[in-house]
Amino acid sequence: MLNLDLNENPKGEINYARHEIYEEAKKKIASYNNLNPENIVITNGSFHALQLISTFFLKEGEEMLIPTPNFIFYIPFEKYGKFKVKKVEFNNKTYLEDIRNNLQNKKVVYLANPNNPIGYSIPINELEDIIDTASKSNTLVIVDEAYFEFNGRSVKNLVKKFNNLYVLRTFSKAFGLSGLRMGYIITTKENIKILEEIKGPPYIIGKTGLDKIKSLNQKDFKKVLDYGNRIKGSRKIFEKYLEENKIKYFPSSANFVTFQVKNSKEFTKSLFVEKGILVSDLSDYPDGKNLLKNHIRLTLPSSKKDTRKILKIIDRLIS
Repeated sequence: MLNLDLNENPKGEINYARHEIYEEAKKKIASYNNLNPENIVITNGSFHALQLISTFFLKEGEEMLIPTPNFIFYIPFEKYGKFKVKKVEFNNKTYLEDIRNNLQNKKVVYLANPNNPIGYSIPINELEDIIDTASKSNTLVIVDEAYFEFNGRSVKNLVKKFNNLYVLRTFSKAFGLSGLRMGYIITTKENIKILEEIKGPPYIIGKTGLDKIKSLNQKDFKKVLDYGNRIKGSRKIFEKYLEENKIKYFPSSANFVTFQVKNSKEFTKSLFVEKGILVSDLSDYPDGKNLLKNHIRLTLPSSKKDTRKILKIIDRLIS
């Protein structure tokens, strides 16, 4: 075959993705999720998915409801006035009720589940109630499940029940393919038709990433889920240490734990200089400065042995 239709070098090392490759990748994702390929659209990562929805589904001046702190994709849109942002500050008591009470007249509500940078997870029954309430006011609900593999709870099957639901997934976390920038949206077949149209032709998506996805098999999927289970074990050890030492932290359902230290800048610097370990200082995290002052976010190792090594280092620094 000689491809002379897309104005590319026909003998190029990495050419545009074609329809067949894109559809094969969709089938592989559908198999992993036990869904129909017609319920899936592939994107260049979660950020691209959020850009599509934010750009095409929200008109200028319409409102998006977001519990904060959260994944900060919305900052450029808010800064340059594409849409308004109604923020519900996270707390352990009333934030779910605050979300419900603020759904009226909102075009979209964005819920990362589990959340980044805190790691909290909204129970599925609570999410379904929010989606149901939102559907009655024609509010779209985006549930970002980037960290799904680390808590195992999903609302993906609810797309059969609610046409206002959009579930986001990524290959950047549990699959370890962050450099390929691959993600996908799960929603109704009717919504997918619209998303495919606004996304554009298959060659918009990186061919290298699509080739990788379509090469995945059941053994690869099992490895990913096993990795998620090992992270759960490490998380349990880490959080037990924090509780025993009375260190403030946010119970996590993700592959990280966010906890408080006396001086986050000094702690972060010492950890890198002495041991070459990078962690995130969240003190200046957008819309989270009050809640996250002197808090550290640490990605968990996948082995209990490495987790205990990290805890020994942390214990010495804290002492």
